[in-house]
Amino acid sequence: MIINYSIGVRLSWEIAGHEAAIKKSPFIEVDHIMLGILSLDKILPPFKVRLGADMEQLNYEKKKLRELLDAFGLDINALRIKLRRFVRDGKGVFSRDIFHRSEDCKKMFSEAECLANHFLTVNHLFITILRREKSSIRVLLTNEGVDTEKFKTEIMSSFCRNN
Repeated sequence: MIINYSIGVRLSWEIAGHEAAIKKSPFIEVDHIMLGILSLDKILPPFKVRLGADMEQLNYEKKKLRELLDAFGLDINALRIKLRRFVRDGKGVFSRDIFHRSEDCKKMFSEAECLANHFLTVNHLFITILRREKSSIRVLLTNEGVDTEKFKTEIMSSFCRNN
């Protein structure tokens, strides 16, 4: 089955490459993808995408992400800043080269694709990352007092509401 990636997923991946470079990581890791997801909110309407439908989809994904985080009393900017501090620096040097995903990150994408029905969204990535017991975002949310099981349930139920 061919899975298409939403504009939010594609941009999260692109932003993750920049996050990996900043953190001097040799690969894009799962945490970098999460930082990319949390950075989508910084992309403003003047950002030009090739198709109008992409902009519509991006705005929709950003809205859903904000609604989810708001429902749990989380500020997307504060969460992104805390996660960035939480993610360890790599042992490489800063580079503007193209970054590839780590094997763990590729595995996470495969797991997320199993949730998708031909179209992978930011929500699919978020729930897949959150399912990982030791994911940085899960640890961070727990530290923030968020019931991660309830959070996962809310993401999953958003799939039903959006289909």
